[in-house]
Amino acid sequence: MYAMKIFFFSNTFFRFSFSLVFFCLLILLTNSANAQQYDRPTINRIRIDYCYTFSQGCGKKAADAFCMGMGASRASQFQLEEKVGYTVNIGDRGSICQQPNCGGFLFIMCE
Repeated sequence: MYAMKIFFFSNTFFRFSFSLVFFCLLILLTNSANAQQYDRPTINRIRIDYCYTFSQGCGKKAADAFCMGMGASRASQFQLEEKVGYTVNIGDRGSICQQPNCGGFLFIMCE
């Protein structure tokens, strides 16, 4: 009888553990399937500036704004590319940076 209880516990524990791992993998695969990566993102063929407005809101804020404009809820990853040279600020009603040191995004991953 004691051996039967141990077998039942381990069998139940195994099923629970397997189900938990399967569920976590399913969530990870679903989230990655919904992600969209934009390499060197542009608006009207002009590269997106790394800053939302001139030297403010750099990085996450500008990437999130781009993703929202593309119908996603947020940016999960992004990377700076330095010295792009000609970029558009999302938050400044399309103001253009024409300096050689203007930074843009190498990529933005939207979810």
